[in-house]
Amino acid sequence: MKLRYRLALMVFCAVLGLLLIAGFSLSALRSNMVENKRSEIYTVLNLAAQQVAYFQDLEQRGTLSREVAQAKAIEALSSLRDGKKTYLWARTEGALGLVHPNPDVIGKVDVGVTLPDGRSKWQGYLDGLKNTRLAYFDDLAKYPGADQPVPKINGIVKIEGWNWLVGFGIFVDDIDAAFWRLAWQIFAVGLLVVLVTTVLAASLSRGIYRSLGGEPTYATEVARAIAAGDLSRPVQGSFGAQSLLAALATMQASLREMIVSIQSGSVLLGEAASGLTGQMGQIDSASHRTSEATTATAAAIEQMSVTIDHISFSARETETNSARSSQLAAEGEQLVSQAAGAIQQVSAQVQDASCALPGWSSAPMKSTASPALSATLPARPTCWRSM
Repeated sequence: MKLRYRLALMVFCAVLGLLLIAGFSLSALRSNMVENKRSEIYTVLNLAAQQVAYFQDLEQRGTLSREVAQAKAIEALSSLRDGKKTYLWARTEGALGLVHPNPDVIGKVDVGVTLPDGRSKWQGYLDGLKNTRLAYFDDLAKYPGADQPVPKINGIVKIEGWNWLVGFGIFVDDIDAAFWRLAWQIFAVGLLVVLVTTVLAASLSRGIYRSLGGEPTYATEVARAIAAGDLSRPVQGSFGAQSLLAALATMQASLREMIVSIQSGSVLLGEAASGLTGQMGQIDSASHRTSEATTATAAAIEQMSVTIDHISFSARETETNSARSSQLAAEGEQLVSQAAGAIQQVSAQVQDASCALPGWSSAPMKSTASPALSATLPARPTCWRSM
């Protein structure tokens, strides 16, 4: 359903609601006004019944006779009137007039007009009072001096003991006048509300069409198509640049361009991925070679470490041997010194012995020992034979 039809339906519902509210309000108003009239009738009839009951009590106590009591009651009821429009009337159950503003009615029997069901109007009153003390009747009556009858509510109360019927009526044509006066006021207000609602609905419709750029259902269809991935469907219609359909058309074009760009980028990305795969293969091969070289280097380093351990062991042995050789040399030097001392002592003893022989003279003796050994020996005179 188009938006304008929906808004028209909304206005129609508003008008219908106003009519229903007005109808119920007017009906309630009429009922309340009728109830107010009946309350007035009830109050007046109760006062009249109490007035009659007062004279009945005087009769029962013997203060007054029935005729006197009834005469005083009729006099009292006759005084309860306000001109010829508002008055009390009284009749016997036989329809004999007792109290009425029209003197021609008093003392006469009047059963009234014949009702549509064939009963007399008075018989209708009696039937209505069979099971109740007070009853209301909707009648038509004429104003004094008027030709056309108007609606009137009559209330009738039964006076037990005397078999009287006392009535009081109120014309209710003012209720109809007030009813229709208020009805026209409500109609005028309702018409104003309808006009304002129609203007607001039309303005709202234009604003919505201006914002959407078209029917809401069409905008929904376009949005669903875009959401479903269908970007080939063109956005049709004449719409403003700030409308929803314009934004959807712009979004559709942007998405289409973005998808084309993504497709181009995916192709380039595939090519780059292929090149990267080749480079990764080369890197993998190089890494294998590097791993092998690293393994060989590790083996060589391990062999070098073993060799260094051997060299270190040999160096430690050489150091030990050198220290032993130095110790042995020192011990040999000490032994040589001791041997030289012993030889020197032996030589001195021989020299002394030679000098003691006749024909030997002492003279320095040239040493035949090595220079190093000679340096350690003291100089001794040499004995030699004279010729």
